[in-house]
Amino acid sequence: VSGANKLQTLKLSAGAPDLSNFKAQGNPALREIIFPEGIEKIGDTTFAGNIKLKTVKLPSTLTDIGRSAFASSAIECLEIPANVKEIDSSNHSLSGMGSLKTLILNDGLERIDSYSFSSLGTLETVYIPKSVTEMGRSIFSGLGNLKAVIFQEGLTVIGDNLFQGCHFDYMQQYLPLDGYIK
Repeated sequence: VSGANKLQTLKLSAGAPDLSNFKAQGNPALREIIFPEGIEKIGDTTFAGNIKLKTVKLPSTLTDIGRSAFASSAIECLEIPANVKEIDSSNHSLSGMGSLKTLILNDGLERIDSYSFSSLGTLETVYIPKSVTEMGRSIFSGLGNLKAVIFQEGLTVIGDNLFQGCHFDYMQQYLPLDGYIK
């Protein structure tokens, strides 16, 4: 489905839980992808290069997002489903999302690895659920546009330099972070 110049909406059919070998890249008119429930894995660069792609609602059954899955898209808001347990910087699942402004992480996510969001230069707002107990180092490092981070209680490990280079307008916290962030 790559290089379809006039494709605006891609509606995937149910039945294939693993999209590791599926590619829908470089579709210049693609604005929306509709995922069915049942998809568990999106492979590396599966939907990369769709420069007008703005609307994506990931299925609740999703557990794994491959490296740069939505790189070079126009997605401004992304909600990660609860079945994704870890955002790992080694797979760089969110890298290349140059338009992402709002990131919603759902209850179920347990760990955010070091540097996981540091490449998201347009990121403004992040919601971190209570299920996240561990955040690695420099996760938000250098994000000059970051305006709001909303924490829930449950965080037990916070890495060094979490917000290095950030200038907040607003931070809401439900956890006393006094001893953790300087």
